[in-house]
Amino acid sequence: MKIICHYRNDAERGLLDPTPEAGGRRFVFRLYSGDVCRPILGQWFGPRYPRFVIRFFCRWPVLPLIAWRWPFLDRVGYVGFKPFGADSEAYKNWMKREEVYAGSQALCPSIRPMARMG
Repeated sequence: MKIICHYRNDAERGLLDPTPEAGGRRFVFRLYSGDVCRPILGQWFGPRYPRFVIRFFCRWPVLPLIAWRWPFLDRVGYVGFKPFGADSEAYKNWMKREEVYAGSQALCPSIRPMARMG
């Protein structure tokens, strides 16, 4: 599985680390294309693995991720398509085995308005 980041205003950060840190940027915006994978009804790492998986490939750079750091709080938030490493052996329990390999990445639609920093 593969993702492509077409635009980002935070080139200094790792692709799988989209949320701002204290003392850094306050706002992050990215545009992606690539594999989207959203497991439903279960736990990514078990023991109750996801029962359903929404999976598709988007070839156009239209999948946004917006992340922010709340002023005066030790909180961050994000909404959009969050990248993740799709290479954990546990994922073979609910993903196609050939899609789980070292360096495999996917996007997951997600929202977290008030996550703890760190």
